Amino acid sequence: MSDIVLRVNSPGGRVRLTLKATDTVGTLRQKIAEHCHIEPAQQELHTNQQLTQPITAADDASLTHAGVRHGDLLWLKVTGGAKVEIRGDAIAPAAKMKIDDLPPLPPKDASKTGGGGASDAGKQEGGASAPASRQDSVGSGGS
Repeated sequence: MSDIVLRVNSPGGRVRLTLKATDTVGTLRQKIAEHCHIEPAQQELHTNQQLTQPITAADDASLTHAGVRHGDLLWLKVTGGAKVEIRGDAIAPAAKMKIDDLPPLPPKDASKTGGGGASDAGKQEGGASAPASRQDSVGSGGS
């Protein structure tokens, strides 16, 4: 049989779990316990984000019998006030970044700075030289 990949949203983040197609709901709860440190008795699994469609199958029921399929996204409601802690291949919430976490900026290159200024100056000179050449041509034609 093939593997089943599930995603479980918990209050602490999202966990991706790989199970066998023959695994049971109890096996799923045990894997969640390993990754989130939430005892199976404190796990309430739902098939919707509003937490109104719980998985009611017994722990010895197969995942297929419980209606869980490959690619499903489940939501975990923690009962009993347990603290959620994610580990393993979980996708945890991003930490706040500090300025010290950023890589240093590359040093400024004088040739790039000078080149940009020169092209700006060239545009100004070109604009100023165009009327001068018109004056020259007007001046030479008028003589």
